[in-house]
Amino acid sequence: MTNGQIQLHDSLEIVLQQARVSEKDNILIHGIGGTAQREGMPPAEALLAFLEYLGKDPLIAFHVAFDESMIKRAMKTHLGLNFRHAWADLAYVAPALYPQLARRYRKLDDWMGLFQISNYARHNALADALSTAELLLALSPNLEVRKAASLQGLKSLERKRRRQIQPV
Repeated sequence: MTNGQIQLHDSLEIVLQQARVSEKDNILIHGIGGTAQREGMPPAEALLAFLEYLGKDPLIAFHVAFDESMIKRAMKTHLGLNFRHAWADLAYVAPALYPQLARRYRKLDDWMGLFQISNYARHNALADALSTAELLLALSPNLEVRKAASLQGLKSLERKRRRQIQPV
C-alpha cells in the first residue's frame, strides 16, 4: 500500500521449491500442486528476492505469529540471518478499534465478512495479502480518527489490545 491505496502492480509471489511434495490436504488448501512445488524457486534465492522486495517497509498481517515464525526460521536456515523486521498484526488492531465486536470477530474471515471484503482464493498467499490490505483500508477511517494510521499507531493499538486480553 502507498498513500492509502493498494498498488496491485507492486506485488511479489514466489512458489518455494520443495524437496518433497506437500500432503494432498495442503495442496487442496493452498492450491500449489506437486509440479509447481518441485519447479519452484530455491529457498535462498526466494528469500533474497523477498528481502529485496521488502526493503524497509513494515509487514502488516493477520495473526502475525505464524508468518513471522515461518519467515524467521527460513531466513535462519537458508541465509543464516536473524530476521528482525517491523510487523503489525491486524488481528489485534481491528478488535482494539472495535472492542464491542472483539468476542464475535476473531478470524480474518470474520472481519472480511463485516467489511464485505471478498477473497478470490482464500489461503493463497497473494489473495490473503490483498484481503489483509483491504481490511487495513476498511480500518483506515477509524485509524485516522484515532491518529493511529502510522506503523507506530498500529503497534500502539496492538499493544493495548494484547494487554486487555492478558490473563490477570
